[in-house]
Amino acid sequence: MSSTIFRRIWIVVYGLLAAIAAVVLLPIAAFVLALVFVWINHVAHWVELGETQAWLGIIFALYAMYAGIVVGPLVWWRVSANRLNLTRKANNFGTLAVFAVFAFVALWVVLGEQGITASTHLEAVSDDGKFVLASLTRSDSAALYKIDASNGHASPLTSIPAGYVYDADFSPDGKQIVFSHSTNEKNHTLMITDLEGKSAHALLPDGGNDSWPRFSRDGNTIYFVRTADPCCGHYDLFAASLDGKTVSQLTHQSFDLSFRSAPVLSSDGKRVLFTAEDSLSLFSVSGSTQRPDDLAFFLPNALSPRMYQSAHFSSDDKGVVFMAATEGKDGYEYNVYIVDLASRQVKKLTNHGYASDFRVSGDSSKAVFLTWKFSRFQKLPRSFQMQLMDLRNGTVAPVHIDMPKQP
Repeated sequence: MSSTIFRRIWIVVYGLLAAIAAVVLLPIAAFVLALVFVWINHVAHWVELGETQAWLGIIFALYAMYAGIVVGPLVWWRVSANRLNLTRKANNFGTLAVFAVFAFVALWVVLGEQGITASTHLEAVSDDGKFVLASLTRSDSAALYKIDASNGHASPLTSIPAGYVYDADFSPDGKQIVFSHSTNEKNHTLMITDLEGKSAHALLPDGGNDSWPRFSRDGNTIYFVRTADPCCGHYDLFAASLDGKTVSQLTHQSFDLSFRSAPVLSSDGKRVLFTAEDSLSLFSVSGSTQRPDDLAFFLPNALSPRMYQSAHFSSDDKGVVFMAATEGKDGYEYNVYIVDLASRQVKKLTNHGYASDFRVSGDSSKAVFLTWKFSRFQKLPRSFQMQLMDLRNGTVAPVHIDMPKQP
């Protein structure tokens, strides 16, 4: 009796070992198959793989691992059932049951790993908080959309030339929009339009490579960054009238900072706030030879090096509002903070997990950002929700964005 039980246990274990072997060998075989296909395709020129060629082996192996969720249990069952001499009816019924259960599991895993294919980035929020600008980036373009913050409905701005649209901003009265436009992602031109996007035109008849446009707080001037050499940086800050007829250079420093957002001027126009990837810096416009001074303060659980997003002066210019990454219990957390420029004391304003696209209105009364949900295993970005924040009282309200589907 004991030998029979031992034999059956061994059969089940043997089937389990066979299943493990199948699960291990399947992605290896898929990886090798992909390499062979890439080599033959390179010789035969069947299809243009582009950058996918470098990742094809990993892609094949990944989906073979998904298939292993079904193949492994099926191998275990078939090997075990055959060696246990089960009837054909029991064998087939068990095979169908195992396939159904683990096919459902595989489908649950695969659907849970589907990431976002079109990338949405917030660009600006109006001073009254009624509208938000967002760019929808696809493989060959980036279009600008206006989002109604009351219902999340997004509508495209019309008459804007095809290409790539970035760095948009609202005028203080919310009636005009300025943005940076490019046809090749290299040379950028400043454009201005109305709230519906029906009268888009170039702001400056002549200029350099211009980006990061922002309206002044009184709405009479547009500040922007210009570089003569887009490959090597060396930026300076300029100002232009709304009709584009008057342009003046405000700095002569050839900054080589790697901007994470537009440089922001204080309300009196005397100071500029720079947001680099790992630092916040202040610069006096009246200075002739000085460099930006790092804004030093203590941030609990900050990363090293630090990671910042979109710093902005507070409404009274006495503080700086920003988003920063910190170490959290489940990974990086991005939250909104404010630092007092006199005392350098920091106050945390939000408590969200992973967030991005922090943008502040021109008068520093409103802010928006995205909070994210990720896939179950690979942690791919699956969905996001916009958060509308009132910086005067600290309230945060979620807004579901109804963006158009990718064609």
